[in-house]
Amino acid sequence: MGYIEFKCSYDNKKNSGFCEEVVSEGFGPTNTLRRFQFEKTPDNNAVIVTGIEITEYCEGYCGDTTVEIPEKIMDLPVAAIGKNASDMSESGVEITDVKFPKTVKSIADGAFADLCDMNSVKIPKTVQDIGKYAFGYVHDIKTDTYEKTDDFVIYCEKGSKAEEYAVQNGFDCEPLAE
Repeated sequence: MGYIEFKCSYDNKKNSGFCEEVVSEGFGPTNTLRRFQFEKTPDNNAVIVTGIEITEYCEGYCGDTTVEIPEKIMDLPVAAIGKNASDMSESGVEITDVKFPKTVKSIADGAFADLCDMNSVKIPKTVQDIGKYAFGYVHDIKTDTYEKTDDFVIYCEKGSKAEEYAVQNGFDCEPLAE
């Protein structure tokens, strides 16, 4: 396995940037595994991930299509996942699992909608806001409606916002393993 590093760039004028998780195989070229688009919060104290992509190279190299949201980007905590963040993918490789750091407090509307191969998610208790159709839904573009994914499971702690989301949307809520 090669050397993996996280490289970021940021444009102050646009208040946006991107990070790439890249792997280098010795002296050969580097290949991108995952990409994250982001913007800083208005107070510049945290980051909102606005786009997530897994590349075709990662699918073969990583062996799975899990996205682990970084705890920090450019030394700032990742506090939120933006609206429709998983829509960024141009590679055609679909996210099947996502892991959140405890720094994430908010997950926006439709953040992980349209992921047909994702059948469950683990949401930490630190998440205090979950938008509509954030998980377990597929968007029908023709009718502009959201269809619930059958048998979607949310792993969460009792009394959490994740449990509230599961109940409100009719999803199974299983205890989150420590």
